[in-house]
Amino acid sequence: MRLGWKLAIALVIPLVLLTAVLGYVFMKRSRELLREELTKEGRAIVRVVRIAGEDYLRDRQVSDLRGLVDRIAGFERVLGARLFDERGKLTYQTSSLEPYPFQQWDNLRRVLSERKEIEYRRSLGGRPAMGFIVPLYNRHGQVIGALQVLQLEAYIDEDARITRDFILTLTLAMVIAIILIVLIVTRLSISRPIARLVTSFRDMGALEVPARIPVRGNDEFAWLSLEFNNMRDRLEATRTRLISEQEHRRNAEERLRNSERLAGLGRLAAGLAHEIGTPLNVISGRARS
Repeated sequence: MRLGWKLAIALVIPLVLLTAVLGYVFMKRSRELLREELTKEGRAIVRVVRIAGEDYLRDRQVSDLRGLVDRIAGFERVLGARLFDERGKLTYQTSSLEPYPFQQWDNLRRVLSERKEIEYRRSLGGRPAMGFIVPLYNRHGQVIGALQVLQLEAYIDEDARITRDFILTLTLAMVIAIILIVLIVTRLSISRPIARLVTSFRDMGALEVPARIPVRGNDEFAWLSLEFNNMRDRLEATRTRLISEQEHRRNAEERLRNSERLAGLGRLAAGLAHEIGTPLNVISGRARS
């Protein structure tokens, strides 16, 4: 595996893990904040409907109260509402709640008897929802009924899905960008300088004089190139010195061979002179006698 891919993988894996952890924490915190905002919104809606409903009941404007309940059921995140009398009997509910029978009888009895507001969560048709049950009072402070409002939390899951898709898309884009950047940077800043060094070492191994590597910048590769050039210069100087010494040795050997040839010729001449001189001396001596 090439160095660029190794670096890219080494950077991508921690990035993906870090993004996953931060994304999980962000999504969890975002879900909590959205649920808090939804709860506050639901409480505000229930408070407004409760005040208006108590006024309608005091004035015996039941039809207006039902109209109000129908209108709040048209809100974006409100599933519907129900009205109960002081005995806990269902007196009216929006059509949107007809597929979901009322099941919070224990909570309703507590609201009517203890005069306390109750908040709960449940699933309606596979969709998470938050319920509010509050008592209704007359002008004398007596409980005359109860109001239930159901608010959908599905948009929290939708927001979480959008956030998750955004984090995944951002992570994928970052991974691709990091891989491309690392590959380009390693190719320009690492692979090419290494390729030049490999070529120079190959030339040196082939007993050829490698060209000097240009030194650019002040990084590690520049230092390595500088050291290679210094080694190349030293090797070239050593090579030149060895060639000069070999030339001197060849010249000395040639002179030595010439001297040996001259010595041989001298010995040969001396021998010839001796061989020729001896008969001549004999002849000369006899001639004198």
